[in-house]
Amino acid sequence: MSGEQFSSNAEEIRYYIKQLLQDGAIHGIEEMRSYVERHSSNGANFTTGMYTGAIRDLVRNSGGHYANPVRGGYQLVQEPIVKSAGSELRQNVLTVIDNTCESLTEACTINIIGLSQAELAVANKVADLIAYLKSAADEIRQE
Repeated sequence: MSGEQFSSNAEEIRYYIKQLLQDGAIHGIEEMRSYVERHSSNGANFTTGMYTGAIRDLVRNSGGHYANPVRGGYQLVQEPIVKSAGSELRQNVLTVIDNTCESLTEACTINIIGLSQAELAVANKVADLIAYLKSAADEIRQE
């Protein structure tokens, strides 16, 4: 545990993730979360959304020092990546799609007992939307 003082949960999450990523290897989200929970006395209180935002901001605001080279994998880049406008657009769109799918999934994580047919129909439409968005994201990643 560190004696560091943090101004926000996101700052604390980024601090520990940066420590983990120092080896230059690709690390997955669950591995990063586990690392933070082991090293932070506050780690068990961080939500999935906090991790998502902290990691997104770390990559976005790092000037290319941190990258997301594969879906769900992050790493420290020894020489910052200079992105073209097209690749930055692609990454921004994929981030929005991934975050949207995650938010929709969380919104529909409910107990279905007692839901009306209309509410179940909405849940089914959301499931179809998530599947469509994931398919579109996969197509974008392959381009």
